[in-house]
Amino acid sequence: MDDFRGKRALVMGLGLFGGGAGAARFLAKRGARVTVTDLQPAGKLASSVAALADVEVRFRLGGHDEGDFREADLIVVNPAVPPANPFLEAGARAGAAVVTEIGLFLERCRAPVIAVTGSAGKSTTASLTAHLLKDRPAGAARLGGNIGGSLLDEVDALRPDGLVVLELSSFQLHRLGEAAWTPAGVVVTNVTPNHLDWHGTFERYRDAKRSLVNRAGPESNLALNADDPETAFWAAAARGRARLFSTRREVAGACLRGDRLWLEGPRAGDALREIGRRADVPLIGLFNVGNALAALLAARPFEPRDDVLLTNLRTFRPVPHRLEKVAVDGRGVTFINDSKATTPESAMGALGAVEGPVALIAGGYDKGSDFAALGQVIARRCRVVCLLGATQEKIAAAVAASPGPGPGPGPEVARFDGDFDAAVRHAAARAAPGGVALLSPACASWGMFRNYEERGERFRALAREISDT
Repeated sequence: MDDFRGKRALVMGLGLFGGGAGAARFLAKRGARVTVTDLQPAGKLASSVAALADVEVRFRLGGHDEGDFREADLIVVNPAVPPANPFLEAGARAGAAVVTEIGLFLERCRAPVIAVTGSAGKSTTASLTAHLLKDRPAGAARLGGNIGGSLLDEVDALRPDGLVVLELSSFQLHRLGEAAWTPAGVVVTNVTPNHLDWHGTFERYRDAKRSLVNRAGPESNLALNADDPETAFWAAAARGRARLFSTRREVAGACLRGDRLWLEGPRAGDALREIGRRADVPLIGLFNVGNALAALLAARPFEPRDDVLLTNLRTFRPVPHRLEKVAVDGRGVTFINDSKATTPESAMGALGAVEGPVALIAGGYDKGSDFAALGQVIARRCRVVCLLGATQEKIAAAVAASPGPGPGPGPEVARFDGDFDAAVRHAAARAAPGGVALLSPACASWGMFRNYEERGERFRALAREISDT
């Protein structure tokens, strides 16, 4: 559908990250009769409602009406809406085309797109890739997708000599379906079980991630993780120019040798060459060195100069809510905000990255993740773990089943149900002098907060309040 004039368009899921508002604005400006519907009331969506004040849309907030779906010619669905939603099914039966905001963008974007996905690290890797490419003569790479905001407003201005970096979630990839689009670049950071409550099985989740690799064409550049058992063998079957990155061994692409970063040259067939040191990566943890290697490999076809890549790598700043140091109290306890860690693997990476004894705040919404491996890491690394939400008993059981580093009883396990503030204050009080109070939940925030950002902002405020007393 290219002509939206007079079409009845329904945006399902206004949300707070900008995608719903971006789709509504895009369609309204092109003459569609736009209705925006969301289960949340207007008061909880005030910023997104305000963002649409200058375009003509009809709001149906606080619930959905099946009649709106049956009457729609086009439904733009928030990608997190489950596939078997009865309102969507009613609309599809009535003949509506069902698309997503990112699908609308990709089918109309004339600029090459580097698409980044993975179970952990995709926001950091996408942000760093765009930062590495900020000095292109044709203009800085634009960053969008799952990381927030919408690029639909500027899709008509994006030229073939431009460049876009998109973070794509498994939900977005699943809903792209048959959309006609080929990426110029693909990055897969890793694939581990996540969102099983939505996808149903790990195989379906994995297939959503792999669909991005399957979309690659003969001219596409792919950066795949050699250290991840799922993605390591995808390169052999991938179309296009597939390269690997690794922090453990030498591979043709990008790797870490000792404390040196090595990257292939800018021309096809170029050998690896040293581009910098591990200390040039301004991020905490070995897994973030892997993210940096992935970003360098993704950026390489678009930036041949090593000096530009290295300068921009050094000036990158961490993504908010991802291993973000926010305060240090009078006992030398460092508060680290890792609210964006919504999988066990992300939390394990954080526990491996920080130094010193850890007081951990974890738990939240249950996405069907397995916490056995996380329990083992907590038992080895933590002095105390403060648990929250629906997953607190699962995490507690995983810790109890895991051997600690010595003959002692293992970490203190404290449960706080939904009292986030009490959990943070307890972690701060029980943290060892010179140690770390770490928010790395391993779970989504739903049920206690609107999103991981709100959770991280609350932790940041509490950490600064505690450190000032």
